[in-house]
Amino acid sequence: MQVQTYLYFEGRCQEAIDFYTRALGAQVRFQMPFSAGPADGCEPHPAGDKVMHACVQIGDTTIFMSDGKCGGSPSFQGFALSR
Repeated sequence: MQVQTYLYFEGRCQEAIDFYTRALGAQVRFQMPFSAGPADGCEPHPAGDKVMHACVQIGDTTIFMSDGKCGGSPSFQGFALSR
């Protein structure tokens, strides 16, 4: 069984993607901003160009990432990334 990791950065996802790309040689496989999401007949999504969904490859590992609710207060607790 393979378990997929999905990390939420509460508005700082692009910063994390840029860091993983620079520090670990990560490759962005897919990235979609909230503004490109499906229209639901309402006003444009308030998160605009924040990351709705991204898929990043680091070596043999795939990590899914998002800005989540874009609360602006990421709380990095309860996990570790090891290389």
